[in-house]
Amino acid sequence: MLSANGLTLAMVSVTPMVTSDFAAAGWTPCIGPILGGIIGLASVSASGGQGPVLLLVYAIGLGIPFVLVALGATAVPAAAQVSVGIALPGVSIGINVPAYPRFVRVPGYPVYYAPGLSANFFFYDGMYWVLQDDRWYASSWYNGPWSLVDPYAVPLYILRIPVRYYRRPPAYFHGWHRDAAPRWGEHWGRDWSERYRDWVDRKRKPIQVEILRPDLK
Repeated sequence: MLSANGLTLAMVSVTPMVTSDFAAAGWTPCIGPILGGIIGLASVSASGGQGPVLLLVYAIGLGIPFVLVALGATAVPAAAQVSVGIALPGVSIGINVPAYPRFVRVPGYPVYYAPGLSANFFFYDGMYWVLQDDRWYASSWYNGPWSLVDPYAVPLYILRIPVRYYRRPPAYFHGWHRDAAPRWGEHWGRDWSERYRDWVDRKRKPIQVEILRPDLK
């Protein structure tokens, strides 16, 4: 994806130069001999109104290509924005959600999951969260753009979501209790475990706080 992004940046920088070269090659005959001929014809014309009419027609013909190019230029960024919404510099999360998904509350947690998606897709505290390719991503909207989140910065309530609510659990989830949180300490290593020794809510106190619902965001 780095190469793809690099190609995109290269195209953005080169395109204006290529466009200007084509414009120069295409419009030089129009602005040179043709315009000169029209002015010459208008100067020797017996009718005083023929000159302005010819110049008006010439101006319309000259301007139409610029209008078409401008319309095309505005359409391209719109399409590019859709693709950027599901990608990050250096990595694509491979998720494209065309419509707002249905969310269901995870029992006992201030978190929602999307049972209709074939993805580990969650909502918590006003943000959308995805576990994809062993990495956590977050976004303020359901279809991105996504930001890579360091394991040390993932909210505890996201980490405590039981295994059964992961629609596409990673391979290392195999054999773990479906009603318990994933064993992140085993997976992310000793340093992470020592920093977050109490990340598992062993007492499982009921949630008393008012939680933010995804449909009211």
